[in-house]
Amino acid sequence: MIKGLDRPLDPGPPGSARARVLALGVLLVAVLLLLFLVLLPMGALRARLAEDIRGYRDVLAVQGEIARRRVELGEAAKSLGDPRAMQDVLLAGSSDATAMAGLHERTRELVAAAKANLISIQQLPSGEEGGQRRIALRVQFASDLPGFQRIVYALESGRPAVIVTNLYLRSRSARATGVANPLDVQMDLIAYRQDAPS
Repeated sequence: MIKGLDRPLDPGPPGSARARVLALGVLLVAVLLLLFLVLLPMGALRARLAEDIRGYRDVLAVQGEIARRRVELGEAAKSLGDPRAMQDVLLAGSSDATAMAGLHERTRELVAAAKANLISIQQLPSGEEGGQRRIALRVQFASDLPGFQRIVYALESGRPAVIVTNLYLRSRSARATGVANPLDVQMDLIAYRQDAPS
């Protein structure tokens, strides 16, 4: 028999195995903390930023459509020579107050149909432009993005014609995420009525 093979191997000093297990445990905890405190929040932040970017791209697309429709409506108004054809795009009403009330009611109905929260509707000064009376309102409401898009589309594609201008959108703060209507919207609405002959 070879001398020394019948003795067990020396495990080293008495606390060294425990120290290795403890060091391995500390390393594992550090890796898990790094994962939970840094990497996972970064992934969530990246996803949230991507969602915000998609939302802003949608808003920019809507604003581009609004600008295009405004130009189209201006060109259509210039090219219409038949007074009966103009009646389709003009507000009904024999006075500014009557036409304003019609535009006010239509706006309230569209905001309610889109499940948005109407904050205020303010009358802006009326005036004459090219033989028609300009009627204007400033509207403030809170909405989600699809609701906002439905309201603007209905205003600009419907009859009588309404021009959306001075559009201001603001996303609510990060603390308000998850609310039903995350966008604060303010916009001016301009429509026209046939000026009564003097």
